[in-house]
Amino acid sequence: MTDCIELQSGTKISKESRITDIKAIKLSSNITICSNVTINNTDQNQVQIGKYTFIKPNTEIKTPIHIGAFVLIGSNCVAESKIIGNRVIVEDNVHLQSGSIIYECCIVKKDTIIPPKYIVPPFTEVSGVPGKNFTSRSLNFSYKQEIESEIRKLNLLGIS
Repeated sequence: MTDCIELQSGTKISKESRITDIKAIKLSSNITICSNVTINNTDQNQVQIGKYTFIKPNTEIKTPIHIGAFVLIGSNCVAESKIIGNRVIVEDNVHLQSGSIIYECCIVKKDTIIPPKYIVPPFTEVSGVPGKNFTSRSLNFSYKQEIESEIRKLNLLGIS
């Protein structure tokens, strides 16, 4: 990723991102925040981002939110969730509506809408739009290692 600020922790933040009060955000190590990511930290310490999180371009993170470790949030997403657990992949064009909870080791497929206060249980893949074509299926426990490995590669290579 070019034109970014790199912290001692290995975290890379695009200069084209828009982050309110970055000093009040709890950042772990090896996080990548790509261009045109917006994080509106309205209240101090209302945003926590775990290690090896990769946030792709044109995504908006709304507070309060806790994002776990080894998380990928795709392009053109809106994340209003209360919690995004560890080892989660959120594909492109997803809207995680207010108060939703995405537990550990989940995949939210492209163009999905997670309704307000909806809970996605651990080891689940969800897709679709509620009331239209919303589906979920269980994931094998092997996805835990696969997700972690994929996100480590993304952060290492810096692909956005």
